[in-house]
Amino acid sequence: MPWKIDRAASAKLVQWQQARDSAGSLPYNNNMKPLLLILDDWEDLIQASSAWHQISQLVEIKFLQQHLDRTGDAEIEQAQFIMEVRERTTLDEPVFKRIPHLKLILQTGGHAYHIDRSAAQKQNIQIALGRQVKAPLHSVPELTFAFALGLIHKVNQGNSTMHKGQWQLFTGRTLANRRLGILGLGRHGLRVAQIASTAFDGSGCLGTGGES
Repeated sequence: MPWKIDRAASAKLVQWQQARDSAGSLPYNNNMKPLLLILDDWEDLIQASSAWHQISQLVEIKFLQQHLDRTGDAEIEQAQFIMEVRERTTLDEPVFKRIPHLKLILQTGGHAYHIDRSAAQKQNIQIALGRQVKAPLHSVPELTFAFALGLIHKVNQGNSTMHKGQWQLFTGRTLANRRLGILGLGRHGLRVAQIASTAFDGSGCLGTGGES
């Protein structure tokens, strides 16, 4: 599924732009667009999206492939907006001091464990979380079974010995007819339970919790 700009995040940018135009005061030249930093786009997946034309008239967009710690102050100090990809970078007071004009943090996920909210509040920085996604995501259930299959079939051990020039055979087990425990039957947990019960010869599932 193509990557899309969250509606709430886009609305925040529009609201800020309108307030900015009304106030008529900026720390920069009025002809300059405010700067939006996209952090940790290591694989260029977000930059490749066609969604950016939606806000390109409002802001200048800069994609950072390297970590913020390896980025010079001159590249980031004028930014007024940051979009964080998941929880890849901790955003705390030292970071905020490097970006003194920061007004808004856009978060692609629904969590903000990596953001120092107290420090953000002191600097009057707003935080917008991406909580609009409701449909099940494919990657989490697939990775769940990738790790489970790798563990039970000892794939990592076999790969490690092969790269050492050995050809050691390991006896693995199977997921078929085993009982799977799932902590949290939400968007991801329900999909994991469906796959387990249909793809592995009737594996049973025990689950706790869920989403309202």
